[in-house]
Amino acid sequence: MDSALNTAFSDWGNILFNTTIATAIADRLVENSEIFLFGGDSLRKANKNPNPPAE
Repeated sequence: MDSALNTAFSDWGNILFNTTIATAIADRLVENSEIFLFGGDSLRKANKNPNPPAE
């Protein structure tokens, strides 16, 4: 299920092969929650050090 962690809720039915179960899981995960959708490139890529310090 790792692939569902960074996937839109609308695609979970395809990943779990069962839309009903995917809907129930998503419903329980987001109950009383706020969802923030971010766009653009990841800052992790921009800040990644190409030459990590030697240990």
